[in-house]
Amino acid sequence: MGKAAALFLLLGLAFFPLQAGAEFYRYTDENGVLRYTDNLQEVPPEKRSQLKKYKEAEDDLTPAQREAKRQQEAEAARQARIRWQQPQKKGAADDGIRIDSRQDFERVKTDLDDAYERLRRKKAALEAERDTLETPEDVRLYRSKVRELNEEIQRFEDRRSRFIQRADQFNTRKK
Repeated sequence: MGKAAALFLLLGLAFFPLQAGAEFYRYTDENGVLRYTDNLQEVPPEKRSQLKKYKEAEDDLTPAQREAKRQQEAEAARQARIRWQQPQKKGAADDGIRIDSRQDFERVKTDLDDAYERLRRKKAALEAERDTLETPEDVRLYRSKVRELNEEIQRFEDRRSRFIQRADQFNTRKK
């Protein structure tokens, strides 16, 4: 259980939102890691020659165009949330955690293990995607996916906590 807790802590820390101002820069650091910043002073002087400079897409838009763009982004974020949401098991009790037998315990534990693996795969996919971000729109969509993953992790942790609580209750009844 210590590894699971450590993984979720790392997930939370790894996905702090990226900062993006009116202008931001992309460069590769000495370890080969792709970095983004909106502060030129954070870029090492020897890396400034390889800088890629980006402007916010909204810099040249009218207010009406900005509003239309915000609506498009909101719809894209909504669609991303739909794609990333876990399908609910049909016929499951309120939260799917009912432990009246050893088989129930094993079923719920297997479901939780499967959910944990899905979260790990999503995290790995997001880490790979992070290195391919090029435009402010890419960054916004990525942030949306990160927020959704963090929410999913929280739901998983809540469910795992309820599982532990109900397993303890079941064990107490069996004594």
